[in-house]
This record gives sequence, structure tokens and C-alpha cells, in this order.
Amino acid sequence: MFYELGILFRVHDLIQSESNYRAASWKVFMQICDPRKLANSTLYEGETNETLMDQEKVFCIAVQTLDQQVITGVKAVFLRSHERGLMPPEHRFVEGEVTLRFALHLRAQIDQSGRFHSWDKTYVRQDQNLCHETGWGFGETVRSSCTAT
Repeated sequence: MFYELGILFRVHDLIQSESNYRAASWKVFMQICDPRKLANSTLYEGETNETLMDQEKVFCIAVQTLDQQVITGVKAVFLRSHERGLMPPEHRFVEGEVTLRFALHLRAQIDQSGRFHSWDKTYVRQDQNLCHETGWGFGETVRSSCTAT
């Protein structure tokens, strides 16, 4: 059984400081999280239903894991954070089948040592830079064996 937790970001607050709100969201996420606490997890990203219905632009980074303690730990550190760009604490999290609810895209896998492995080679340079800026280890790119050739 997988456990999932989505962390929600208010795009309006992020684009005031950086034009690429996705990269800004990842930077906030990576500055707050200890990658070793995410070992053997998978990370997803995407727009939420609020964005898709033109209500408020909200971006989600979700953690998927087999270990409930990972979710508990991630939620605890984000609950304590006051980082700009995060939704208010009462609206900051989505739990349950987050990746299905928002049709999020696979972004990365975190290996047993806490290294970030990009899922898609188009994000490798950005992911390497984010890892360097935030002190995360970077692994190789992961590619699905099901991709078309």
C-alpha cells in the first residue's frame, strides 16, 4: 500500500520572486526537506483542481512512499515552515490518493541514500542545479522502459 502526501504552493506568491514557479516550488520543497528522510520515495508534481478551474493557481509536489513514517515526518516539517509560497497551514496538505486526484506527473525518485533521480531527461539540468543549490545529492536519470523509441 502506498501513502501519499501533497504539499500545496500558492503560485502567486512564488512568481513575485521567481518567474518559474515550478522551480521555485521545488527549491522551497528541497530547502525544507531532508532528502535522507525521503529515502525510497517517489516525487510527483502538477497543477491542482483549483488551478484547472481558474479559481487560484496552486501547484502541488507530492511524496509517495510505502512508509507511513515518511509522510508523518514530511508533514511535520512543512507544518512548522513559514516559507514564502507555501499555502497557509490549514490548506497546505492533501492526503490520500493525491497523484490520482490531481493527475500529477512523475518527477523523480529518491534512492535509499536520499539522492534525487530525475525521471525525465528534460529536467536533468534544472534538477542538478536545484540539488546543488539545496545540498541534495543527485543520481542518474531514471527512464521508463516503456517509452517509445
